[in-house]
Amino acid sequence: MRPSRTSSLPLASPVALFPIAALVVLTSLAQAQNIGDHIGRSGQWPLLATPLGNPFESDPAVNAYAPLPGSHTEALALLGLALFWDEQLSSNNTMACATCHLPETAGLDPRPALLATNQGFGSAGVLPMDPQGNYTTGTPTSQQRQVTPLMAPTMIGAAFANQLFWDMRAGPDFPMSLPEAPLFLSNAALEAQAVGPPLSSVEMAHSGLVWGSQGSPGLLEKKLNPARVLALATFSTVPPPLQSAVTLGLTYQQAFDAVFSMPTSTFPGNFGVTRERFALAIAAYERTLVPDQAPIDTRGLTLSEDNGFNHLVSSQCFRCHSDQPFLFGNTVPALTGSGGFQFAMDATLTDNRRHFNIGFPEQPGASGEARGSFNVKTPTLRNVLLRPRWSHNGFFTDFNTLLSFYNGTLAGTNPAFPFTSGTGPGGRLTTSELADVMSFFQALTDPRLVPATPGAPLGSPFWHPDLYSERHPFGSTESPLHPGTPPPGGLTPDLILHVPLLSADSNFNIGLRDAPANATLGVIGLSPGGLPAAPVPPLMLNPAGLIVLNLRVIPATGTVTDAAGFATLHFPPLGSIPGGFVVSVQGVVLDPVSGQFAWSNAGQLTVQP
Repeated sequence: MRPSRTSSLPLASPVALFPIAALVVLTSLAQAQNIGDHIGRSGQWPLLATPLGNPFESDPAVNAYAPLPGSHTEALALLGLALFWDEQLSSNNTMACATCHLPETAGLDPRPALLATNQGFGSAGVLPMDPQGNYTTGTPTSQQRQVTPLMAPTMIGAAFANQLFWDMRAGPDFPMSLPEAPLFLSNAALEAQAVGPPLSSVEMAHSGLVWGSQGSPGLLEKKLNPARVLALATFSTVPPPLQSAVTLGLTYQQAFDAVFSMPTSTFPGNFGVTRERFALAIAAYERTLVPDQAPIDTRGLTLSEDNGFNHLVSSQCFRCHSDQPFLFGNTVPALTGSGGFQFAMDATLTDNRRHFNIGFPEQPGASGEARGSFNVKTPTLRNVLLRPRWSHNGFFTDFNTLLSFYNGTLAGTNPAFPFTSGTGPGGRLTTSELADVMSFFQALTDPRLVPATPGAPLGSPFWHPDLYSERHPFGSTESPLHPGTPPPGGLTPDLILHVPLLSADSNFNIGLRDAPANATLGVIGLSPGGLPAAPVPPLMLNPAGLIVLNLRVIPATGTVTDAAGFATLHFPPLGSIPGGFVVSVQGVVLDPVSGQFAWSNAGQLTVQP
């Protein structure tokens, strides 16, 4: 259980927000640099891409990408961690940045991929919503959720790139509306990328959402300011440095103002969440996510790993997965005998540039500009074995199949850079040679991304809270034992029940799809007690012992939002309901044609503390 918290607190000091030993002012950070502010671990990694206006104060004691203890950057990164893992960033509390970027799966989306409109695979986003938060017809998938056109790329190691997204549209500058804009004209790809998804009507938002300004906050800022930090997380999973903020019940307005009141802070003042502050916090967190502890970094390669590396060298794989060819011609990454790379730019194992189709297969029925022919950025090879799918279009679901593709043995495919250094027919790799390649890829896995036991928490910097959507995956709150009943000749209304129920939150809603045109809608919540054994008329829904939380009959105008029969019921804050309370939900509509009731499927929600 989450500890009890005070609902209203004065502005917290930085020390109350995060355990900070001291506030350190570093005047030397005013010097402009191309990339970053420090050398990283033993010079074997490149410098961070960091704009002058957002200095990343590193800790010289550990010679790594860790913020200086007690610094503004440390507090900023912790605030960014909370934001990155909070589903309250989305319009209906169902999507966090982390939903598509889980460290345990190499920073990629662990959920089943959905078929996008272009016949590639993408990541599931929010159900389509209008500016009032009503559900509307969207991407024609079985789930009716929006789907990104490409699989989400990793955020781990993204701090070494000057341009982000598959099409590199974010960065190197971060356009700002404030006078400090000249400070963010380079190395600000993380800041530029961070502010996009919370406004995307596909990924996290209702349509028409925009950022406000420092003096005039937008809808997103107004939603986040009163929200409690990590209100949807299980307290036991919250990283220790953030637990005090959760225990105190700090709001994001209090947290932002506390962090941005610290020395060396950009954008000081007591005005809560802003676009610029949000970008700085997310970026500071992501700059700590450096996968530099893989075996290839910490020791020399074994014979099998070295053989695998040489097969990739001979097959020209490092034309794209290294910066050496671009900078110095046909060279390859140079390794040291004790672990690491002789040239820092090779450590990320990507050239951070775009390339056209290298032969990735397409989905059946693809038309127009197919996904594989896109000019997309090279992904890193690091932690490649932890990924749930491979390639930007998500075609490969098994790594051995991906190896077969590059080995030229996958039917119907023609890779542009196949394995050519083997002793098999046509230079293909034999089974033992493929095993060597696999050994090399295993040497690229940072062990800090692998839980000690299944479900065990990761350590810093990859530690994180859980997600509500992990505990309650999409559709899991709907009971298969109560499928609903249609009216004569009509469709069974389908319940939309996936928004978390926070008792003090005003963003809770319940939806229906497939409601008859011009129908009258009612949504009934029952608690305590289980779901009804069978659909019953509305007048029988208040027997002794049951509490009717909500029984409203609303005309279809204003609830059925389009011809597909979508309807949305918005609930006011239910502050009297304690955490842990179970609410049972079922929808009913009156078909005006038949005069009969149609019952949706039923489901249950647990009120979040």
